[in-house]
Amino acid sequence: MTKLLTTLSAVFLFFSVSTAGTLQKQIRSILKDKKAMIGVAVLYNGKITVSVNNDQGYAMLSTFKFPLALAVCDYLDRQKLPLETEIYVSKADLHPDTYSPLRDKQPEGDFHISIKELLRYCVSLSDNNACDILIRYIGGIERLQQYIADLGFPDMVIVATETQMHQQTGNQALNRTRPSAAVLLFE
Repeated sequence: MTKLLTTLSAVFLFFSVSTAGTLQKQIRSILKDKKAMIGVAVLYNGKITVSVNNDQGYAMLSTFKFPLALAVCDYLDRQKLPLETEIYVSKADLHPDTYSPLRDKQPEGDFHISIKELLRYCVSLSDNNACDILIRYIGGIERLQQYIADLGFPDMVIVATETQMHQQTGNQALNRTRPSAAVLLFE
C-alpha cells in the first residue's frame, strides 16, 4: 500500500509539474506578440505554481481598493465595531471631478452612511470618493501601507489615494504589486 501511494504521489507530482510547465509555455506564447507588459501568477494549493513576468511591479490602479477593504475590515475587528458603524460624509468629501456613484446619488453630502455601504461603493462600484473616505477612516494611506506590510507583502506598495492619483496622472503608477503578491493576497 505504501508503495502504491508513493507511486501515485510521484505520478501526480510529475503531471502537476508538467502541467505547470505547459501552462507557462502557453501563457508566454499568448503574450509573445502583444505590445503590453503583462504579468501572470497562478495560485494552486496555496503556492504560486506558474508565473510569467513576475519580476516587476505593475500599477494597481483601482485594484488597490480590495486590500483597502481588507484593511477596513481588520480595523473594525480590532476596534470591535460592526460593519453597520456609520460615519459622516460632508460635501467636501465628495470631490466633483472623479468617478463617484456615491456623490451622484447624494451630491450635497451632509449624511451618515455605514462602513458596509461605503465598502460596497468602494469595491463593487469602484467609487473613488468612497475609497478616500475609507482610507481616511482607518488612519490614512500610511496606515493602509503598514497593514499590507504587516501581512507580509513587501512586493505590494500602496502610497497614493484616489485624490492623489487624480491630481497628477503619474501618481497612478505609485501603487504597485507583483502578480504573485496580488494572487497571494486572496489566499
